[in-house]
Amino acid sequence: MINQTESQWVGIDVSQAKLDIALRPSSITGQVSNQESGWKELIEQLKVQTIELIVIESTGGMERGVVQKLQKEGFKVAVINPKRARDFAKALLSSSENGQN
Repeated sequence: MINQTESQWVGIDVSQAKLDIALRPSSITGQVSNQESGWKELIEQLKVQTIELIVIESTGGMERGVVQKLQKEGFKVAVINPKRARDFAKALLSSSENGQN
């Protein structure tokens, strides 16, 4: 069981049909539908955690519904540019390959 007082960071990958969710540092992962019923399920699961921030890639508007629901429930949500997220991940990978952790 996760220590529920430990702050979690949430990453959500959005597609038209589903949301892929990952919590860190706990390494919990999951998936819900990208519609009202899935958003409700996600919110109920997140309510039992201590959530620091939810990060969602902007996906042509497919993220808007879940973002609005999460914000309405009081979660801090950051919608980020997918290109910047990929560039950041590449930079981290490059620095770790060069021994610059």
